[in-house]
Amino acid sequence: RPAELVPASQLMELLDLSPDLLALLLAHCTHSDWAHCACSCAALRSAVGDQRERCLSATELSLGKLPLLLCPSLRQLSSLRELRLRRVPIGDAHLSAVAGLPQLSLLDLTGAARVTNNGVRLVVAGCPAIEELHLTFCECVGYVVVLEAMRRCPRLRLLRRQPEWMDGTFLTPWGEEHTYYADGAFQFSRASESRGWVCQCRPLPSAGSSDVVE
Repeated sequence: RPAELVPASQLMELLDLSPDLLALLLAHCTHSDWAHCACSCAALRSAVGDQRERCLSATELSLGKLPLLLCPSLRQLSSLRELRLRRVPIGDAHLSAVAGLPQLSLLDLTGAARVTNNGVRLVVAGCPAIEELHLTFCECVGYVVVLEAMRRCPRLRLLRRQPEWMDGTFLTPWGEEHTYYADGAFQFSRASESRGWVCQCRPLPSAGSSDVVE
């Protein structure tokens, strides 16, 4: 709980904890809670300061509990290499802060339904060290930005747009082998190429324009 809600008797017991245990408790608080704790007393202020130093030197971070208002502070984490934002309700505007992380090699945006192609372009342009980009269940992200990322990010080795269990080669009931890749691309073993459904379009008899089909 924020320290301002802790009774004085319990606060004294809290301050009797060793620095390691106190740091462990603070590790499960949000940054907003840290601010409340730092206002309570010198001991908690010192513990919060230590916790912030650990955060600033982190190389891996999961922001499931971080208030979105603090996203601009990400730019201070210049040594951050892994950032996991699974199911965090962020949009393109928040990714402008992520795009300022020069050493970021892994970004997980799984389930970020508000992120669009433009947001991914910010990451592609601002994270030259990116090696893994997870976009599964990002329904506003299209395949065009996948091709752009592959061209512009020489270190990119994995761009995931589908769940891992869908990867691999499968034998269909009609005897073809279908292979599905992490980025959403697929391949099949059919010897002849399908002409597609558009080859079955026919103009309506009463229509004067070939643009009207049945």
